[in-house]
Amino acid sequence: MSSYLSRLSLVPSFPSYTGPYKVGTIDIELPVSELESPSPSPDESISTIQYRIFYPCEPDSKGKSVNWIPAPQRDYVSAYTRFLGAGSMLAEVISFVPRLLHYITIPVRKNASLLDPPTSTSRWPVMIFSHGLGGSRNAYSYLAGSIASHGMIVIAPEHRDGSTPISYIRNVPSTNSPPTEKTFFRRNRKTVDYVRLSHTPSSEVEEGRNAQLKIRLWELGLVHDSLLKIDEGVPLTNLNTSSVSLVGLKNKMDVHTPGKITFAGHSFGAATIPRNPLNIPLKIQMDKIFRSRTFFYAKSAAHLSQSDFGILFPWFTKKFLAVEEPGRILRLNVRAVTQLLRNNGIEIGKTSHKDMEFEDPKAVDTNNDVLIFSRGREGEEKIRGWEFISTDMNELADIDDETEANGQVEKTKKVDPIDAVMGHEMAKEQQGTSEQLTDLELSTDKSRRRLPSLDSLSPDDSSDWKSEAATMHEVYKYAEVTIVATSSLSTHGGFLERTLSTIPAAKIRYSFASGLGHGSYMILAAQDDQETGF
Repeated sequence: MSSYLSRLSLVPSFPSYTGPYKVGTIDIELPVSELESPSPSPDESISTIQYRIFYPCEPDSKGKSVNWIPAPQRDYVSAYTRFLGAGSMLAEVISFVPRLLHYITIPVRKNASLLDPPTSTSRWPVMIFSHGLGGSRNAYSYLAGSIASHGMIVIAPEHRDGSTPISYIRNVPSTNSPPTEKTFFRRNRKTVDYVRLSHTPSSEVEEGRNAQLKIRLWELGLVHDSLLKIDEGVPLTNLNTSSVSLVGLKNKMDVHTPGKITFAGHSFGAATIPRNPLNIPLKIQMDKIFRSRTFFYAKSAAHLSQSDFGILFPWFTKKFLAVEEPGRILRLNVRAVTQLLRNNGIEIGKTSHKDMEFEDPKAVDTNNDVLIFSRGREGEEKIRGWEFISTDMNELADIDDETEANGQVEKTKKVDPIDAVMGHEMAKEQQGTSEQLTDLELSTDKSRRRLPSLDSLSPDDSSDWKSEAATMHEVYKYAEVTIVATSSLSTHGGFLERTLSTIPAAKIRYSFASGLGHGSYMILAAQDDQETGF
């Protein structure tokens, strides 16, 4: 039925993944009580963590497809409708209309056997991907599955911080007989609804987002601990009884070697990752790929392009967001992610010659996609629609509002980088006067060494902002890096703000590569002038 409707274009569908491996999936929900919490629980009502695993599977594995909209589907459709702005009554009505969305399936094989890793460590590399607002464990399935198809285990948590349109928490059973899937949705569950916060900065918004970040960081620590235990073969209770045993993942994940886990995210998930208390060196933010002082991005992309919505509903993103070729945008991003992984010493599968868009029939797949990070000369595109923004102080171009609106940023002339930054921010600012708390003007010695500077502007009047900001190019003239906080409630806010209550203590587990043992240490938030404790 699903394939028939897909051919008639009535049901949105995903293209196949383009990596060399088939992809399997397992849906997991684990009791928090069986895990070592990295910090005190920020919400005692959250009794489980939930995530979907995408992984390379045996090519001949049999398995059912997975519905993109989880059960109970009507409730999820209603929740997404409310998320998009419809009232509760209208959302309920829409949830009963012909359910074409219910037939959307993710191109994975449920509970398929994990493929033996061909890597030098005999373990698969691991990525943990944090979703954005309105996301879920399924909402980035094409991106996660595409990366998995290139030889990586991708963990997609579903955050219970109110950033998902709706989420369900299974009650942890008091006996050894958890409820079946059929009875679960009739009882033994807690609902987490979407928390709608304004995108306009305020103290209430700040408090709400900080509360969500505390939950997210706590959850990521629990996910990390669960992966260590699963790989060690520690028995854990998966409350999703439709999933197979987790024993197949034992000794198959490269999660014990320091620095081997990759953390990635999109939107609010990308904002979550840098705050992760785990000291993970490779972190990927999906809006733009950063390498060697350069940001790379797909020119025709929109914010939704990283999620499944762009590829499932291209007519919507084209009409309202002017997005072109949503599938190609994701393939370009996957090329960039896989090459970034290779550049950081992570063994990953080859990029296909089709993804590289080679017309030569003799072209072959490659494990070194150097073209994706190649920068052409001015006005030259190495890859169609794939642009870069340099953060090199000698290369930054002047960006004015009209040029940016016309999509011609890459064609602007080169001027003093500080003039470019300050001019752009002045044009964007609409109100405020300035109060300059600290004015440590930059100076240089005979050796022209770069010196630090701290300057804070709190605009209350647009004219004062323009007059003050226009002089800042002299202050920052010799700065190697200038950080601009474009929005803040006061001079105490912005990037200088440090709310210690939002920084959880973290318990970090480690092990020795030589197999001599393992242990743990604590990272505590610094208090006032005290040093961070270890």
